[in-house]
Amino acid sequence: MKRLFKLVDTLNLWLWYAASALLVLIAVSVFYEVICRYVFSHSNVWVGECSGYLFAFIAFLGAPYVYSKGGMTAVGMLTDKM
Repeated sequence: MKRLFKLVDTLNLWLWYAASALLVLIAVSVFYEVICRYVFSHSNVWVGECSGYLFAFIAFLGAPYVYSKGGMTAVGMLTDKM
């Protein structure tokens, strides 16, 4: 059973690394879009769509790691309004 838990912990860590790499990819693509838009006056339509989908994907990839560390994801806006 310890091997299974070790395997799950390792998988969670790799998913966390993948989520971190995707976050860097979002930052680079948005920076690229800003440079293209303001320097070259050219807009790329794929950056906005990909950034949104990647951000959602990051939440799903990072959730197992956060949960394994005892944390949880929450929507703060809903609790602030109540």
